[in-house]
Amino acid sequence: MIKRELNKEHGERLKECLDDAGMTQKELAEKANCTPQFISNVIKGKRNMSFQTAEIFAEILQVRSGYLLGTELTKTDKEIENYERTSIAVRNNAILDILEETSNIRVYATIVVIKTPDGNIITDHIGVPELFLPPECIIGKKAPDIYECLFSLNDPHFDYGYEEIDIPDNSFVGDIQSAVAIVDPKLGTRNLKVVPYDLIFDLIYDIVDYTEYKCNRLEKAILSETY
Repeated sequence: MIKRELNKEHGERLKECLDDAGMTQKELAEKANCTPQFISNVIKGKRNMSFQTAEIFAEILQVRSGYLLGTELTKTDKEIENYERTSIAVRNNAILDILEETSNIRVYATIVVIKTPDGNIITDHIGVPELFLPPECIIGKKAPDIYECLFSLNDPHFDYGYEEIDIPDNSFVGDIQSAVAIVDPKLGTRNLKVVPYDLIFDLIYDIVDYTEYKCNRLEKAILSETY
């Protein structure tokens, strides 16, 4: 019989997740259909968790089984989602910086047309989104959900000077546009225009595709020279 080496990290992470969930060892044992003694032994580093046991504990504690087993650094799916959203936001903002430095277009604001449950129309002027979702993921969706997606990392009204408005519950997005400034550096003038949101969305992803294409070409050139 092969004796597995004890992994104390199993117990440390299980204890951490129990504390985070505000759950006792006895409560976890009841939900997982195991003995409190087994859980106590895992936490004390006297027993390891199997993959199957970690899956059961993870579902109850709302964490990732890989985190309990010490194979992942990310504790929850929500943390992964936030990391991915942050990564996309960083990329989008970098692309907007490139766009402003290499063209005369400055993305200035977002204009959201909101339809309220009583049939009224509200027009909200907001700053530049951190995330650019496809238009089909925005139009017709609940306004609070869309605002949380587009402006999840910062206050959407921060530093743009727009007045915050009250949006009734169950309101949904009827349309979304982008306000851009067409700049003439020589004359020092700026002409504001309102354009369809999807134009800016497509422009950003055109830049992404072109950048990936150039990087792939460069990688192939480097590899051909190396070999």
